[in-house]
Amino acid sequence: MEGKNEHLFIVKANKNHGFASFSEARKWAKENIIGDIQQPIIGVVNISGKAIEKFLSEKAVDKSTTKDAHLSALKVLPNIIENSLIGEIHYDRDNNPNIRDIVRLYGYVIIGDDNYRVKTTIKRYNDKNLKSKAYSYEVTKIELLEGFSATTHTHSADFVPTSNNSISNRKDTTNF
Repeated sequence: MEGKNEHLFIVKANKNHGFASFSEARKWAKENIIGDIQQPIIGVVNISGKAIEKFLSEKAVDKSTTKDAHLSALKVLPNIIENSLIGEIHYDRDNNPNIRDIVRLYGYVIIGDDNYRVKTTIKRYNDKNLKSKAYSYEVTKIELLEGFSATTHTHSADFVPTSNNSISNRKDTTNF
């Protein structure tokens, strides 16, 4: 069941994730986030024990801005997935006939005072009886530029200041 979600919601995470090691994070995740999530656009998404292993692999963690940002996002990952939008959909590059498509969800999380984009990869299957599966996620810092950039020339004025920001920096849980 595909629904419709026109809003991207900001998710907040604690800067101090509280994990002393990856094995501690793995144990916590298996006890707390394995299961089904209702994603308003694509329906049910399953996070499995196998997904947890993938999420916390060295290769996956290295794709995030920092290890700490990756672990902080893990604590709120179901909430991030629930509040993300589809950014892209493509076929499986390995041409697995069981996989309908690969969906990249994009979410927004604030960790401490820093803004991050979270890209979550979801595999959807041809068999309608199989739930979509969370496959991986990456956390990338968003640099919001302050103030205005250099001015631009227009027909109606010599110089018009333009904003550097391409993203609204909201620090609340309202939609934008």
